[in-house]
Amino acid sequence: IGVCGAIDRRIKLGSVKYINKIIDVEEDTSYYPDSIIWHDFSTSSLATYNEPQLTEKTYPCEHADLIDMEASGLFGRVSRHVDPGDFHIIKIVSDYADGIFPLKNSIGKLLEEALGHISAYLTRIVKDYNCRVGFNVTAKSKINNFCREYKLTNTQEIKLVRLCLYICNQGDVNLDRLSWPKSTNLTVKNRNTIFNKIVSEIIQ
Repeated sequence: IGVCGAIDRRIKLGSVKYINKIIDVEEDTSYYPDSIIWHDFSTSSLATYNEPQLTEKTYPCEHADLIDMEASGLFGRVSRHVDPGDFHIIKIVSDYADGIFPLKNSIGKLLEEALGHISAYLTRIVKDYNCRVGFNVTAKSKINNFCREYKLTNTQEIKLVRLCLYICNQGDVNLDRLSWPKSTNLTVKNRNTIFNKIVSEIIQ
């Protein structure tokens, strides 16, 4: 959670933005935070620079709404050890990156006004974590059986767990709404296709 500058002046100061794309301008690399937790923030792309951008003429990135100096570095390091869905970047627009810096008390006021909105989301994150570590015996058994039956890859297992977390957070702690169809023609080549088909049927 932090402040940022806005490139688009139609974005109001104090706006709370959930970042769904991070562009590292120096490294020419993009990251995509991918939360499964529901939120009602508006989303924006964010460009990270190594140095302050003090005038609009210096912006080399044309595909971002916001700019900062730290998000890509944080996300790049954390994503090596943590699933991208577990890393959340929320930015509060404090200025227009035009060399006019807001006063400290102005930033404090913006943060205070955004706190209630952000706190509600943090509560949902905690609920998600508690649900994840607290899958009951029935749910764990279903997940383990599915992984074993379809010989899922690590990436597919992560997707499955995230799907189950979403369903669990909706109140179905036993994952009763899930069905576990059997495949008679499962191979390494078609495993991904079959898995994606099953996931699509589950979330319909």
